[in-house]
Amino acid sequence: MPLADMAIEFSEEALACIINRTVNLLEIARDMPAIQRSVYISSSMVYGDFERGPIPEDATTNPKEIYGGMKLAGEQLVKVYSQCYCIPFTIVRPSAVYGPSDNNRRVLHTFLMNAIQGRVLRVENAETTSLDFSYVKDVGRGIRLAALSPQGLGETFNITRGVVKL
Repeated sequence: MPLADMAIEFSEEALACIINRTVNLLEIARDMPAIQRSVYISSSMVYGDFERGPIPEDATTNPKEIYGGMKLAGEQLVKVYSQCYCIPFTIVRPSAVYGPSDNNRRVLHTFLMNAIQGRVLRVENAETTSLDFSYVKDVGRGIRLAALSPQGLGETFNITRGVVKL
């Protein structure tokens, strides 16, 4: 089951995992004055429906599901903790990450299984729907660059392949 679907079905558990654990990590960072940078892994789901692609980091955030809303709330917590306790941070928003052993039945997995089984691939609103898939190793490299770059301090980055087609 995709994480977004799990957050809808198990919203209290999602709250505990996303919000409470984010606060726990920020409290640990608060007690470590030598911390160089906290990196918060958010999600492209904070945007809701993409108005255009590729979407810039300063685009309006308007999550349409619980997972995106909680990830956006986590971003706000990171920023507030940074202001109150001088915790250096970077926020990254990966988009549709896939890779080896990815079997959580997200859209890419579903498309591949349908193709392998000779089933028809259906996309609702195909003319206006887009999603940018990102390979896990590329996302890892992007997170590393964002976390270690001096220019990344206090910034938010979308980490995605950059080609929007479906």
